[in-house]
Amino acid sequence: MLKCIIEKRINGFIYTKNLTEPMLKSIAKENVDKMMLTSFGPEWEELLDGPAIQKSLEATKAADKAFNDKMRAENLKYEERERQNNERRAEREKEKEENDRFEAENRGNADKLIADLTKPLLHKMFEDNIDYITRVWDGSLRTSRHDSWNIGGGPRQRLMWRQSCHPFSDDQLNWTLECINTKFVGPDVKKRISMNNYIWKVVLPETLTKFYMNFFNISLEDAEIRMKMTPL
Repeated sequence: MLKCIIEKRINGFIYTKNLTEPMLKSIAKENVDKMMLTSFGPEWEELLDGPAIQKSLEATKAADKAFNDKMRAENLKYEERERQNNERRAEREKEKEENDRFEAENRGNADKLIADLTKPLLHKMFEDNIDYITRVWDGSLRTSRHDSWNIGGGPRQRLMWRQSCHPFSDDQLNWTLECINTKFVGPDVKKRISMNNYIWKVVLPETLTKFYMNFFNISLEDAEIRMKMTPL
């Protein structure tokens, strides 16, 4: 078996000791001045029981324990981060599934709306909601669109991003415009031109949202959300 001489300076004298390889692994290097591989005899066995060696072994054990504690703490931190990441990943997947389901429902609603909201039914819905639409027209019904229109400038310009008529068909859109122009504008071409921007940005989207709300028997807020989240 491979042996080793350890030289340790204690009180100015050099002590040497023959160590086997397993012994060498248990001694802290900072307490050793010089090590040499040799087959030196075992006459210094008592050095292993000396206070310096015992102190080295204790220091080594303490260092190992501190290292293991640090690694356990790092592992716990890693496991906690992984747990949080998995939770967030699961939440995102669940949210995506809910959004996909919601969009699928809205796509079905759009198909039903286009198929079942005929011109006669749309005219009837317009007449049934004439008080509501009139209040939108004259501004006596406060809506966010009407408030933005009254502010003017940037808020009015940004209404163009909220004037989507989706998911109504082109025919349903034209029928609704006919109803609005006939009721509130009349045949005057100049008046139609001057009111066109207000109709498209305020009256028409408010009217169509009310139609969607009544057609599916849901709240006005839900109608706006579902119309917005209907896939093209």
